[in-house]
Amino acid sequence: MVNGAGMDEDLAESLKFKAYSDAGILTSLFTCGSAGVEYGPIVTLIFVGILRCLNFALRIPFLGRLVGMAPLAFETFRERVGKLTGLDIFNLYYVTLGAFFGISTLVDTSKYKVGRFAKLVLQPKGVRKHLGTATRVLIRSRETGRALFWFVNIHYVHFTNDEGKRMRVEECKRVIKWMDGCVGETDRCIVVGDHNTLMKNEGIYKAMKASGYESAHKQVHGKEPLSTWPTGLQSIYMDKDGFDLPAVKNGVGICLDFIFFRGKGLKVTGAGVVGNKPSPGDTTLYPSDHAAVWADVMVE
Repeated sequence: MVNGAGMDEDLAESLKFKAYSDAGILTSLFTCGSAGVEYGPIVTLIFVGILRCLNFALRIPFLGRLVGMAPLAFETFRERVGKLTGLDIFNLYYVTLGAFFGISTLVDTSKYKVGRFAKLVLQPKGVRKHLGTATRVLIRSRETGRALFWFVNIHYVHFTNDEGKRMRVEECKRVIKWMDGCVGETDRCIVVGDHNTLMKNEGIYKAMKASGYESAHKQVHGKEPLSTWPTGLQSIYMDKDGFDLPAVKNGVGICLDFIFFRGKGLKVTGAGVVGNKPSPGDTTLYPSDHAAVWADVMVE
């Protein structure tokens, strides 16, 4: 499985990495046209159609200059992955920014069955640019239908001030409580996503540990990745919040993305980071502004 926060930029490049194309479950933020679950297939079709018409118009030089916009790849994440890998995948979307952008979890249905799906809204009313949200899906065995584990995809608030730190811990505790309430078929749970946190300076790690969760990367390597953000991607649409942090200014970057797991029978056999190298032909082109954390997890 791969947790690729923000993996909407030049997905074709990202899929050249073996870890992406082999993943049974793939997650992303800010997915173009991702209105499938929240708004229904008909509304999604209308929205994506409008977006593609706009995209076509923006390719006309005069119109593009007139409105000051560049063409976008208005295509659903599922379409792009399916086209490039040939996988039969099931997409689970939750939209947080209007009808077009949100977080998504893609499941390779040749390997798994998709069970129940639910969302948890973390964004407080009246707080703009928050983007906090969580989704969960029950993953079942393709052969037997047995419940294997819950898969949770999260995105916590990105504010770097003290208020942001407090909100992240509260969001984390809400997700933990949310998952504690659905352990009926299985208590095995994998939580991935953009935690937007320096774990050493905040209470998220402590809260996860107290609830029985372990970090996949830390279990394999004894520590978290040095950095998953920023990668070096240059884009006119990129978010530059946090670029004033000391670790970013000195070129090291910070680790914001994690894979946590808990439950008897889950065994991590490998973990790492992918997507942290530029395209051979363009040093400013990366799959995302975040590198992706991956883990091989066996269910015994």
